[in-house]
Amino acid sequence: MFGDEEVAAEAVRKVLELDSRGLRVIVIYSGEPSLRSVAQQLLEQLEDDCPLKEDDCQLKKETDFIFSKGDTKILLFKKGEQNERKLEEDDERTASYQRLPKLIRKDLEELWGGLVPELAFTAVNNLRDSIPRILATFKSSLDAPLLTHRAMLPEVTDAGPQMSRLLANEFELALIKSDLTSLLDEDNLLARLENSELL
Repeated sequence: MFGDEEVAAEAVRKVLELDSRGLRVIVIYSGEPSLRSVAQQLLEQLEDDCPLKEDDCQLKKETDFIFSKGDTKILLFKKGEQNERKLEEDDERTASYQRLPKLIRKDLEELWGGLVPELAFTAVNNLRDSIPRILATFKSSLDAPLLTHRAMLPEVTDAGPQMSRLLANEFELALIKSDLTSLLDEDNLLARLENSELL
């Protein structure tokens, strides 16, 4: 996004018009010098679509650079390297391509704060990190054995459910490695209670 906020706003508008049946995240990764200006321009563009100011068509401002509408979250980041000498007002939103996924994950974890969402995010993130290992296990050299096994089954339609169970075992292993137990230990729960996070 370089200088054409109308294009970005139109893209966001089209996404918001689609039916959402779950979490949806829009990331705006801007090359403009001022991210605050980008956020303001985006809000102004989208507010024009809601002349009657109806609640169901208004974006909710979570922070200066995070907006939401239902289960759709809009995250704004600025392209570049973080300035370690002097922090600008939006410098903590400045990210290289390599750093961007980490910042997106951080935003989402904060937006869906709470014990159960944290458990779910931890599990899903660990599952994602396990994808290379899972793909290395289920490699193409197993195609011939799989087809042979399928041909020898009394009911060939059993091959699909059996494969699903094998994959589920790998997914379960990834989730076990997420160490969700540590999030439910007494010290962590007491700390959350002290901070009123579970009240």
